[in-house]
Amino acid sequence: MSLRAKVRERILSLLRDLLENYDRVTVVGHSFGVTLGTEILADYRESPSIRYITLGGQLRILSHKAQWIKKEIQKLIENDRVSAWINFYSAQDWLGGDSWSSREIKTPKFTSHAIVLETEWLERLLGKHHLHYLYFPNWIEVLI
Repeated sequence: MSLRAKVRERILSLLRDLLENYDRVTVVGHSFGVTLGTEILADYRESPSIRYITLGGQLRILSHKAQWIKKEIQKLIENDRVSAWINFYSAQDWLGGDSWSSREIKTPKFTSHAIVLETEWLERLLGKHHLHYLYFPNWIEVLI
């Protein structure tokens, strides 16, 4: 079994455990977790429907290298079991940046929000600013 398949199965197992105990589920993906979440939720067909929040993903960059990512994004968009996809990105984020915009993904369930990650140049250079998504209040308000 490939590493990709092992990771996918592990995450699906955790998701199934959650779904047994909750009526509403929101999946939050940050950084490369956005790629994993997108691939897994593209094929999600169970109940309940899921909201998906993405923070600082690299889907745009990676989809230029791997065509399967574009296919997974399209499947996710067409998947009626994913009720909403709410994307947060920052132009100041050198590791994630603008993952996708509402101009490119045309569906009412997708929204994209630019946020400003005000960090010093050295933090950006070292990649430390990429963690600042986790403390940004806008996506936390959407989660709650």
